[in-house]
Amino acid sequence: VSTAGQTALDLKANLASPTFTGTVTLPNGTITTAMLADGAAKAGFNSTLNEQIGTTYTLVLSDLAKLITMGNAGPMTLTIPPNSSVAFAIGDRVDILRKGAGALLVAGDGVIVNATPGLLLRDRWSSATLVKLAEDMWVIIGDLSAS
Repeated sequence: VSTAGQTALDLKANLASPTFTGTVTLPNGTITTAMLADGAAKAGFNSTLNEQIGTTYTLVLSDLAKLITMGNAGPMTLTIPPNSSVAFAIGDRVDILRKGAGALLVAGDGVIVNATPGLLLRDRWSSATLVKLAEDMWVIIGDLSAS
């Protein structure tokens, strides 16, 4: 290997433990704040609770990787806002729990919400996970009901 070639190789980051200087730019969607280990956000199975006791709630960006509990005796609606209002990244997830006796409907405000058999959490203590699939398209995975 020539001296110039070795010098170029020496400038490459060590894959096992890279060190970067200056501004590092990654492609959009490569990493989210929930993936950071600096305590700025939590992800994985250590979800923070966001307890809601009203009959309506609309997701906000800080709900990323949280467990939203909906606890009311009356009918409740959790709304997923459009990307133009709240720009979750594709692949982001939010967990929800029907804590109250009232029915819980998940609704989209200008977004497509896919689920089977329906958009209602089946019963008290049912849970589901919302996952953003595309700019204004989500899927609900969980204990759901059509009515």
